[in-house]
Amino acid sequence: MGGISFSKILENSHRRINDEAIVEFRKLVDKSICNWEGKIDHEWDNLSPDQFEDPRDMEDYRGVLDDQYYLVNQVKTLSYELSITALFKLVEIHTKRVVKWHMPSIDSSKLFNFNSLEKALPFDLKLVKNFQAFDELLELNNAIKHVGKVSEKLASKHSSKGWVKKENFTGLDKAFDRLSPLISEYMDDLAAKIYANSERDDT
Repeated sequence: MGGISFSKILENSHRRINDEAIVEFRKLVDKSICNWEGKIDHEWDNLSPDQFEDPRDMEDYRGVLDDQYYLVNQVKTLSYELSITALFKLVEIHTKRVVKWHMPSIDSSKLFNFNSLEKALPFDLKLVKNFQAFDELLELNNAIKHVGKVSEKLASKHSSKGWVKKENFTGLDKAFDRLSPLISEYMDDLAAKIYANSERDDT
């Protein structure tokens, strides 16, 4: 019985983007935040004036708990932003790895800029399956890192996904869940097209 060839193993590796660590990170953070919220809720529900030397202090302490709720929401939003930027970084690293392996003639400096890479590839990147999902991820990443809210480019190019210019980010967790499987298909098709144009003799 013959085993699978190394070239096939490598191809399978190139065509699969592994975002399991990001998904696991989200689960851990979500669990921690849920526990945090539960503790605040429990403390809020069990507040009573007799816990304080001055019963009027109870309302001031509610303000402290309100601050905790605000902090929880900030951390929650940050975790969603990190998930989006981590997914984009993963795609970026994986793409560079596959291109460098199969197209060594492409100047490595062009691998660090999306527009340069797009021009250097011997096929139209926009024809890759789910390119629009990748482009949305790209613009989301840029908006999170450089604008801090929905950018003009994200809103104009992907308004159908609910992004409105200058609005604060909402629903980033749902955006990740929607984009992640599409990005997996994008990477699979991108790697297949790179393989079809490979400069190597062993593919």
